[in-house]
Amino acid sequence: YLRIINGCSSINLKHSSINCLSIIRGLLQYNVERRLGCGQRGTLDIIEHVWFDEINFWTLYQQKYIAPFIPIRKYIITDRYEDETILRFTAKNLHENEFKEF
Repeated sequence: YLRIINGCSSINLKHSSINCLSIIRGLLQYNVERRLGCGQRGTLDIIEHVWFDEINFWTLYQQKYIAPFIPIRKYIITDRYEDETILRFTAKNLHENEFKEF
């Protein structure tokens, strides 16, 4: 966030792939018109970026992906807590004026 605000374009990620650097630079672009995901195509530019080639977003949305790594719980056992209630979305945006100039 601060890199965007300050306009800092230098990112030093020596061990990252070209595709990784490309998406990071695109997302941290200071100029909103050139920033990845802020153009006419919106989030499609992010979803269709080479970095996400192996991701099936429909499967991700349906939560059908099998986790490649499941960490071992060491401290907190959460099985005794109830599941969270699913949030429901309204058809009308109730807070659109709050982000009007964003």
